This record gives sequence, structure tokens and C-alpha cells, in this order.
Amino acid sequence: MEEVSDEQLRLTEKLIEIMQSGKNRQEAEGLYTRSAHSKTVGLMTAEFRVEPNLPEECRIGVFAKPRIYKAFVRASHSSPSPQADKKKDARGMAIKLLGVDGERFVKFNKELATQDFILISWPAFFFANLKCFVPAAKLFIEKRMFAVLWLLLKTGQYKTISYVAQSFKN
Repeated sequence: MEEVSDEQLRLTEKLIEIMQSGKNRQEAEGLYTRSAHSKTVGLMTAEFRVEPNLPEECRIGVFAKPRIYKAFVRASHSSPSPQADKKKDARGMAIKLLGVDGERFVKFNKELATQDFILISWPAFFFANLKCFVPAAKLFIEKRMFAVLWLLLKTGQYKTISYVAQSFKN
């Protein structure tokens, strides 16, 4: 099982607090959208198949033994505001496995029999770790995008800035 440091726990709690404050502000304004990936472009039921021939080093958690899980798959845009499908934007996909057994890290997840996989169509996540991401999430929720760009610069995420800029050309 993954070891979680005290700093990771503190930062995760802070991130949940930030996201909840953004949700509370939206609801007070009469809005009910996700803070990111607000537009669902597809929701599917699926089977998630764990193959029997996985290398030994990959046999951990839900991949420990061959099995088929029932799952939900949600495809989305990454923008915090719904927008036209033709507008350039990162795309996301979330996979939720159902009927997952085993030891759980339940401090932040009350769903005891699920496993979530979160994917995005960028070459890497925007920030290297929670320590960099939490301040950006706060700025993002406050709709201070220039400050987010400044934070990307400050943390040396030049490739991310370049990739973002190129994806919005034309």
C-alpha cells in the first residue's frame, strides 16, 4: 500500500478545502458545475479487464490478479466552463471501477468499493506535485489565470506554458 506523508495529507486537505470553497461560491451564484472538466461529452458503462499476463512488478492493487470489473467511463473537456466541442482544449477521461476489494485509503474517499483513474490528453500534468498544485488551484478557483501562469513560470514549468500556448494557436 502507498505510504502517504504528513505533508501530502495536509496538502490534500487544503486542496479539498479550496475546491469546496469554489463549489460553495458557485452554488451561491446559482451555478452548479464542476470546477474543472465541467462539460461531459460522454458517459459509458464498461468492463475493465485485468489481463492474466501482466509482468510481476505490475501486479499490485486492482492489477494483482486477472479479473473483470464493471466500470463507468466519463469523457470531458478540461475547461472549467462548458464550451463548444470544436474549441481547442485538453480532454479528460475518468474511469471508475466498481466492486474493488482490498485495503483502502479512505481518509478522503468514502466509496469503499471503487477505484478511480483520472486521465488527461496532455503530455504531463501541469504541476509536478501537490506542493506546486495547491496554490495554483486556489488561484484557478479565484479565476486569477495570469497568476496561475506566473506560478507556472516560478515553478519552472516552461514546457507546460509553451504547450498550452501552442494548443490555443489558430
